[in-house]
Amino acid sequence: MIEPGKAELVKELAYEAGFADVRMCAHESGSLFFLFLPYRPAKPAGYGKVNLSNYYITSQKGYLFMKNLLLRLAQEGVYAEEFQGTGVKQLALKTGGFIGLNSLYYHEQYGSFVSIHVVKTNIVCGDSGAPGQSECPKCGNCIAACPAGAITGRGLCVSRCVRAHSNERRIPAGYRGFIYQLLGCERCQAACPFNRAAPGEAYSFDLVELLEGKHLKQIRTLVGPNYGRRRIIVGQAVIYAANAHYAPALAAVEALAGDEFVGETARWAREILKKS
Repeated sequence: MIEPGKAELVKELAYEAGFADVRMCAHESGSLFFLFLPYRPAKPAGYGKVNLSNYYITSQKGYLFMKNLLLRLAQEGVYAEEFQGTGVKQLALKTGGFIGLNSLYYHEQYGSFVSIHVVKTNIVCGDSGAPGQSECPKCGNCIAACPAGAITGRGLCVSRCVRAHSNERRIPAGYRGFIYQLLGCERCQAACPFNRAAPGEAYSFDLVELLEGKHLKQIRTLVGPNYGRRRIIVGQAVIYAANAHYAPALAAVEALAGDEFVGETARWAREILKKS
């Protein structure tokens, strides 16, 4: 039996929680609710500063919104939990949108600049959205924009994707030159004609202060404990300093040369900065 009343309650509370769009599809004996939270790409960082990816900030914000939603639903007597299954992007296609050559899900309104969170319920409902109404134009812009050549006409090679490597505890030497912000890579998205969002405000941090260990608590709050680890953030700040040839950071980088976690990267960056 279809339960439109309960489905509408979930949607109403999801919007109240802060999500911009809510869609659903039947799944097994219940349904999945897809919760969309858009963001805007960041404006370029000023001299001596480094940006924190707005995607990871939005993803963490959406995660907290989802947790609050689950609490509200429990108070209303509605069974709901975070969906832990795989293939989220493919499932989301049942509600509309498309998947680009870069393997990212594209929302009709927000493009790929969107964070997706999924809640599983036992509510029986019909699907929402309009599958198949849009598709990747396959213009090749993302292929040309990818610095690592990870995108081809056949799709994305994950093992070559900068984003996949940029979030590792130690970025491979061959990928260091591609780092232009803290966390992730959005070059393919910026080049896509389907992404119409204009650059917005950025969370920018003073590079030297970050290398000295400042701002880490704030960043951890913004992106969550997994991505906000010191070795990830400081390690990428070291790489960014070298890529930007920011000579004023040399002393701070040298101070990290013996660090247990980022020392090897700091020694590499030190040699570059000495020539800057």
